[in-house]
Amino acid sequence: MRFLLAQGLNKRYNIDMFGNLFNKSSFGLQISNGSLKFIELISNKNGFKVGRYGERTILPGTKPGGIKNFRQIDEFFLVLKQKEGIKSVHISLPDGEIEHKERYLSFFNRFGIKVKSFESEGQAIRRAVIKNGDRGTYMVVSFDKDKSSIWITSKSVSKYCITIPSTVYFLCDEVAKCFLSWHIHKNKEGVKNPPIEKIILCGDGPDLARLVEYLSVNMRHKVELANVWVNILETKEHIPEITFKQSLGFAAALGVALKDF
Repeated sequence: MRFLLAQGLNKRYNIDMFGNLFNKSSFGLQISNGSLKFIELISNKNGFKVGRYGERTILPGTKPGGIKNFRQIDEFFLVLKQKEGIKSVHISLPDGEIEHKERYLSFFNRFGIKVKSFESEGQAIRRAVIKNGDRGTYMVVSFDKDKSSIWITSKSVSKYCITIPSTVYFLCDEVAKCFLSWHIHKNKEGVKNPPIEKIILCGDGPDLARLVEYLSVNMRHKVELANVWVNILETKEHIPEITFKQSLGFAAALGVALKDF
């Protein structure tokens, strides 16, 4: 039995659905400025595998995470419900939009999709790209097509820094400012912040590999692409259907999907 992703999404992917009937699955949906992405994680005796996934480009609003064309969201949710048969989701929202989650909840209620949880984008990405149990200090940068966000995660908590337009030179300048501010200021207890061990990049922006190189040279610090599978599967043994480059843009969706496991 084969399942074909709905035409309403940007891309179509095949997946063998036979054998998934008795496995636990979890859907993660990330709502961001300019796109909606969803991905399914399925647990089995060998760990996890990727199920259905897709994305839809939408018109961005006037602020990070804002939505201008709500009809596009209606169409997307209709696809999720009628074509994909999705009954429940965990949702990632931009850090500045998490306080307005009730506005998004009304759309899901309209289509009978249960919202299991809302979570800020920073916390969702942290769960995807930082190894379970790692309480180290890292700067996480999501470089997307329309906007970029910077967080610093320390002791399993993501601390929002800034969201800016996706311009490489502007981003590098803000990374340097956040990096410096973290190291020269003390926390609320008056204790010096622990040093940032490395800078981790994810997102669906163009040429992330070149950005890693550029930041490495200019920051004189360790910079690397995220491994969004670090808490999901061993890519040396199991290769997911979604490509590595695509997966970097699904970090938040994978992060919230992990909440069921």
